[in-house]
Amino acid sequence: MSFALFKSNMFMYMNRPEGIDSYKDFAKKITDEYDIAARSGMQTINNIPLSSPNKSLMKILVTLACAKALSKKSGYHNFIDDIGKGCVGYWTGATLLTGIPPIIPSIGAIQNITSTAAFTLNPGTWTPVGPLIPTTDINMFLDRLIMAMQMHLTTVSGLYITISMYPGFPLIPPAPGILTWTGFTIP
Repeated sequence: MSFALFKSNMFMYMNRPEGIDSYKDFAKKITDEYDIAARSGMQTINNIPLSSPNKSLMKILVTLACAKALSKKSGYHNFIDDIGKGCVGYWTGATLLTGIPPIIPSIGAIQNITSTAAFTLNPGTWTPVGPLIPTTDINMFLDRLIMAMQMHLTTVSGLYITISMYPGFPLIPPAPGILTWTGFTIP
């Protein structure tokens, strides 16, 4: 899946408001669609996919964003930024798939053999979109949301723990290593 499919699925869902029973259903849908998109992506440089995100925290935070948006009677709102808190929550404590060696060698290593752990240290920073005028234009809303999501993904970072080969191999056996990572890409 990609952000194009995310947009298509969300557009079809949002274009039939009679099919949305509650804002909790909307929060579940956007969380599920983001999860599907994120699981199709990879850590930007080392091409390691996502293993386990914090989907439940995202759903809770997006549910709160919906409740807050619905309580606003008129004027500007920060609905996209409030959804962004859910995206940051999604990456809180997330892990990447292990067993795949990162392409970039660990510090001091000549080659990684495998990864034993890959986790998020920083769930990223959401760049505020700022207050927006409420709109019925679904495409404009989704375009702004996706742009902000893509910007956020560039700030997610973490750490790989590897088993790596170091200079002097085979006299020096493989040993643990560490490697930081930054950025995640969804096609």
